Amino acid sequence: MIVLTSSDTLQIKLGGAVTTDQPEFVATWADEGAIPMIGRSLGETNSATAVPLVAGPAASYQRVIRAIQLHNTDTVAVDITVQLTDGVDTRILHTVTVGAGGNYWFDGGEWGPEPNIFAVASSLSLVATTGEYGDLLSLPTLGTAATTAAADYATAAQGALAATAIQPGGGITLGTPVATTSGTAIDFTGIPAWVKRITVMFQGVSTNGTSLVVIRIGDSGGIESTDYEATSGVVSSLGYDTANSTTGFNIDISAIAARTYSGAITLSLVDASTNTWVQSGIVRAGASRCTMSAGHKSLSATLDRVQLTTVGGTDTFDLGTLNISYE
Repeated sequence: MIVLTSSDTLQIKLGGAVTTDQPEFVATWADEGAIPMIGRSLGETNSATAVPLVAGPAASYQRVIRAIQLHNTDTVAVDITVQLTDGVDTRILHTVTVGAGGNYWFDGGEWGPEPNIFAVASSLSLVATTGEYGDLLSLPTLGTAATTAAADYATAAQGALAATAIQPGGGITLGTPVATTSGTAIDFTGIPAWVKRITVMFQGVSTNGTSLVVIRIGDSGGIESTDYEATSGVVSSLGYDTANSTTGFNIDISAIAARTYSGAITLSLVDASTNTWVQSGIVRAGASRCTMSAGHKSLSATLDRVQLTTVGGTDTFDLGTLNISYE
């Protein structure tokens, strides 16, 4: 936990000059005192010169840092230092090297990359794909019918099932990044039935219109666009506001064409018997805004697809990258 008093400033700096772009940051915090409140700070680094990441609170208050997101927008890896100063002494809290385009997080207790463990299909162990004896690994020695039972070999049906099996210890599976530079909807299909959690990751995603951006989920019957119970709240220089949605998980309360979204939204299976999923996340929405969202939705069958689109369905994506991971 990081706690600031009125004389403290949380700072950020790089190990040297950038190549093209200064990395960006977003921090959320809560003040404890006579009138508790929440807020956020956002900005970018200034190469090796330390700049404020979060300023100290008013006198008689304590400011608790809830989360920090660092995004390296430079084309090469950068060394990032987060330090605390009280105006007299400066103490380094954390240093890390973040690769080009990479993200790094502080969740209020621990620092870490996002995501940090992936299991891709190309690294899975080979299994039988047809059920033929020659396709099995670790082949037993062939014998006569009197010495080798038929049960020792895989049937065609068992081999077909093994072809789609995920081996134990797979961890997190990362999808293929999609450029959100065209089209009215971005779909990820073929999500395996065993998946219990999905993370939708935005990097500078934008549309050309003013219709709300929403995440929708679906099953073999298609994407569902009704019966969502979702709410999004925004923290900005103008204050705090919320908006509800029944047509998808809304990640913002309003939309403008120039606004870009960066962050992560998590979908988690809460009840397999009703195919009910819950959603939550935090997203940087433009240069001076940060949104939080949550909700739930039940499907008619097992989830196998996720979609990013707009409520109106006609606005076109024109900037950024989108991807998912699942486990």
